Amino acid sequence: KNMTCGDGGGVSCNDEVLASRLRSLSWYGCDTDTDQRIKADNNLWDYDIKEQGLKYHMNDIVAAVALAQFRYLEEDNERRKAIANIYRQELTKYSPIYSNEGSSSFYFLPMFFPERDKLSKSLRDKGIASSVHYVRNDNLTVFKNFKSFLEGVDSYSSSELTLPIHPCLTDNELGKIVETIKGFFLSC
Repeated sequence: KNMTCGDGGGVSCNDEVLASRLRSLSWYGCDTDTDQRIKADNNLWDYDIKEQGLKYHMNDIVAAVALAQFRYLEEDNERRKAIANIYRQELTKYSPIYSNEGSSSFYFLPMFFPERDKLSKSLRDKGIASSVHYVRNDNLTVFKNFKSFLEGVDSYSSSELTLPIHPCLTDNELGKIVETIKGFFLSC
């Protein structure tokens, strides 16, 4: 999520069995890819699908873009971290600190605000995008039969707001976001 490549993505792991399964699932669940079948001494159509997968692989052009983006990943993540730190420092009066014990790429930073929906509209009215990550799954039609009590989910779902945290966010734009949020709460 933190690296622009257009479409697709990547997964890394240190488990060859899991890596093999992930490769298979990314190509419809096929047990061999086309390159493996071309290099093999059998028919190209000799393959099996042992587990349902989806088309998750990326094409070569998108992969080339992703490879070129790797050189910016660390710098972009550092910028996101700096933005997150400013949000945490400036907005703790209005939003409890989200604690992250480990390291983070800060793809998003959950912030929790009373009057979340009104705040989001106020931001939108000033040309500032915000979002929610993520809505409660068991409120979605496909998962409605799985409704259950989950500690903290309703509180999270009703107050979480994701603010802009992309690496191209300027200091001036960041300042406008922070001041808009402070102004919103001062006027309440």
